[in-house]
Amino acid sequence: MAVPTVTPLPTPPNRASGAGEFTAKADVFYGAMPQFQTDMNTLATYSGQQALEAQAAKTAAETSAAESAQSALDSAAQVAQAAGQVDLAADQVALATQQADRSEAAADQAEIIAAAAQAAAGLPALTGNSRKFLQVSPDESGVQFAAPIESQYQEFLASGTWTKPSGATWVYVEAIGGGGGGKNSTSSGSNVPGGGGGGFASRLMRASELGASVTVTIGAGGLGTPNGATTDAGGPPRSVA
Repeated sequence: MAVPTVTPLPTPPNRASGAGEFTAKADVFYGAMPQFQTDMNTLATYSGQQALEAQAAKTAAETSAAESAQSALDSAAQVAQAAGQVDLAADQVALATQQADRSEAAADQAEIIAAAAQAAAGLPALTGNSRKFLQVSPDESGVQFAAPIESQYQEFLASGTWTKPSGATWVYVEAIGGGGGGKNSTSSGSNVPGGGGGGFASRLMRASELGASVTVTIGAGGLGTPNGATTDAGGPPRSVA
């Protein structure tokens, strides 16, 4: 049986790339994991089989050598040419031992190749990482397994404190103003304008740009125009983080 090959992995994602490129590369890289795992399992099975065959050959060789040596010794006691037979048996023992050592070395080499293939791919151990995905390590020296990406949503209708979730990488902030207040009229039937709509602003930030917590302040909205006045006012604002 030929030595199994390992399908090369695609280029891993780099967080220095844009979000779209990073996601695309991450999807392709993660999608290659099932085939890579299959290749590694095939290689591991092959290595294990080689080790078993090597051990069996060594055991058979040792048994054969022992039987040959014993036979030679028995013949030496009965025949005048026993010394020559003993020498021949000794040569067979040495040859069988060499063959067994070579087989054992081949098995060890197969295990080294399997470990080297995984190390060359820059992958951590697969055991214990079921259903996880690969991501570039913080120091960008390789990749590591991480739990699936999660998202959280918090809404602030009153002032408070936002606490950055553990493991957060990106934060998207939306702020919605309360809008202006409507005017009032001192006489019935007069047309007066209603309050203006509240403004909207948003921003996507890296979580590393923010501290462990951020104070969220909700400003007071317009109160409506008193009778006879002309000052605009508005309702309570709302912001989302």
